[in-house]
Amino acid sequence: GGDAYRAFDAAGKTLVLSRSVWDSPADLREFLGALAARFAASHGAPRLVRGYRVFERKGSVVAVGEWLSGAMLLAADDGELLKAALARF
Repeated sequence: GGDAYRAFDAAGKTLVLSRSVWDSPADLREFLGALAARFAASHGAPRLVRGYRVFERKGSVVAVGEWLSGAMLLAADDGELLKAALARF
């Protein structure tokens, strides 16, 4: 397992990208389930975009999904920025 993250400034808007790899498929499912529950509690029900669960509330949009053999989390303070980022993955 392991993880990495990067933060980007895009014309004054912020995008954070986090990727993680898990030791087993069960660990990955547990992590994705916990993330989904956490963001559902704070942001409401998600919508599905390009295979990612996207959670939105004013000033914050978060996408959670699988990427290759791990988890991907993208968070932004702007919905259009997150939409553009999702188009790349």
